[in-house]
Amino acid sequence: MKKENFKKKFDLKIKQNLEFFYEYEYIYFKNKIFSSLFWENEDLDYSSKNKKEITNIEYKKLYKQAVEISFGIDHIINTDGLFKKKIKKPIVDSRLDKGDFQYIDFDCGDLYLRKNVILKNDNIYCYNLFSQFVDKISVKLNKFRWGMNYSMPCSKKEISKLIKTQTKKHCLDLGPVWINTAQYNFYMDGTKDDILYLTADLIWTDLKAIVKLSKKLFKLKKIIFIDYNIWFKPNKLDDDTDIRRYIINDCDNKKFKWWSSAPRLKNSPHLKKLKVFRKNINKKIEIEFHNNDYNIEVGDYYKDDCQKVLANAKII
Repeated sequence: MKKENFKKKFDLKIKQNLEFFYEYEYIYFKNKIFSSLFWENEDLDYSSKNKKEITNIEYKKLYKQAVEISFGIDHIINTDGLFKKKIKKPIVDSRLDKGDFQYIDFDCGDLYLRKNVILKNDNIYCYNLFSQFVDKISVKLNKFRWGMNYSMPCSKKEISKLIKTQTKKHCLDLGPVWINTAQYNFYMDGTKDDILYLTADLIWTDLKAIVKLSKKLFKLKKIIFIDYNIWFKPNKLDDDTDIRRYIINDCDNKKFKWWSSAPRLKNSPHLKKLKVFRKNINKKIEIEFHNNDYNIEVGDYYKDDCQKVLANAKII
């Protein structure tokens, strides 16, 4: 069994603590606990560098002290609130690029502070980074996710606190609103249906990255274009509250829309693009469109009988 390297663990934990202190000093500078923990961390770092020889056992003790400081940081966050950087456009938040489950998640900012958020535009903005991620996948995947992660205040009290505590660079990190633009076998209970679900916003893109992704999914049997699905929402939000209505009205994001925005197909280049998409996807893989804009039962937004248009073009 490989011996645990506590020097490496200690150095990493000290670095993580320092990153927090330097990043958020101007926010928490009035907090006495913050100041105390900062100097405790500095002393610990300084003393470790000024000792001639430190054994792995001694580093284990130092590591435990650094962890205790990080617990103090957690206490500050839980008391005063966790802050994050303000963003105007989505940025890559986290990714997993090894193994048969891979994902790329984007931090899309706060839905109250970011005005005129259009999910379609955010998806299109992130598409190139998603495409680059797909290009680097070198194994067959059993599970995949492209996530768009927003946050938002869940009450008038939280809205007030969000506004009062925000700085030029940072704001409170509040309740999560998680939307998957693309997902394959991504279910919390481990269920697998071997279906690639895509938000219909992606029809505005060239879809080439989707073709590449389809070839890297193990046992893929169907692709379905759907309206965006909010699969995780803030616990503080009342169960009776419609989250879409809340985002549009209470967060004053009128352009967020109730469902995904798909382009018109009849006599359009998008129909030609979908024909190419169908041609490049394995013939054994079915393609379906369940989004409201193309659903005659909901009203068929374009009044073109989109399902018939898609069928005549031999896309479905």
